[in-house]
Amino acid sequence: TWDDYCSWFLEIMKPAKGEGISAAAYKEVIDVFEELMQVGHPFIPFITEDIWQSIRERQPGETIMLTQLKEADAAEIDQQLLKDFEFITKTITTVRAFRAKNGLKWADAIEIYAQTPSPELFQRYEEILNRFLNIAKIEFADEGPSLSGTVMVDTTKLFIPLPNIDVEAERKKIQEEINRLQGFLKGVTKKLSNERFTANAPENVVALERKKKADSEEKIKLLSEALANLN
Repeated sequence: TWDDYCSWFLEIMKPAKGEGISAAAYKEVIDVFEELMQVGHPFIPFITEDIWQSIRERQPGETIMLTQLKEADAAEIDQQLLKDFEFITKTITTVRAFRAKNGLKWADAIEIYAQTPSPELFQRYEEILNRFLNIAKIEFADEGPSLSGTVMVDTTKLFIPLPNIDVEAERKKIQEEINRLQGFLKGVTKKLSNERFTANAPENVVALERKKKADSEEKIKLLSEALANLN
């Protein structure tokens, strides 16, 4: 409720400053919140009942205790949409942390140069990204301008120009991340080279370890390129 509904959903649904929320958007906000109260009712019954009574007009005798939860239907859940949005929220969180660490004020719009296998995600969610990050522009490129900071989101590399970058500190940060990934990669490689593991572990477990190995190798490659750009 706090993380997904309040921190993300409500922030996305907020109308632009000075504008009112549309009836359709308001209904969606209330519908989802009402379901959250139903889910939480067995654990915090008095609070959820009170809130449930307050968010809509109710008939005398109506109670949350007699409402029916919706049936879950796995076929209706868009797993790809959830995966895509998880990437977007991770991007927002990562860039926000970068802003804070480097003293970039919210009022100052930033530029982002993305080396990414999924440019369509940045285009599809551009409005949401801008709402949370105040972006002047997003461009797709293999490298950013000189004196740019670099952050990784999965296998996507984001270059963000900095007015007063500490090159030595940035170089140190990237090298530390490369060292961490190399240590992780060493452990995964050792596990995959163990024939007993690959022969006896479930196929999905082995496939997951191989994906970890490939992802780590790709991240190390991208970070090494970023490090070279600072030389």
